[in-house]
Amino acid sequence: MRFTDIYSQRGGAVYFFENSNNKQAADGPGKYEIKGSIFKRCTAYQGGAVYLDDAQYTNIEDSYFYENKAINNTDDTIQGIGGSV
Repeated sequence: MRFTDIYSQRGGAVYFFENSNNKQAADGPGKYEIKGSIFKRCTAYQGGAVYLDDAQYTNIEDSYFYENKAINNTDDTIQGIGGSV
């Protein structure tokens, strides 16, 4: 998949959220996967292209990240963190 010029507050293109209510004892590797993807010029306050919020068992492979960025919001109450992931 290709993600280009996407903006969001968290994870310009992809946002995985997980908490104790949706974590399972049987969860394991491969629960969340990103394969063969291109992320270009995605922007967010946190995780310019991909934001992982307590997500376990995340695998990213054969993917490319170009010119993604994390930015501060207009009143600087949120600091930009994680340029690509």
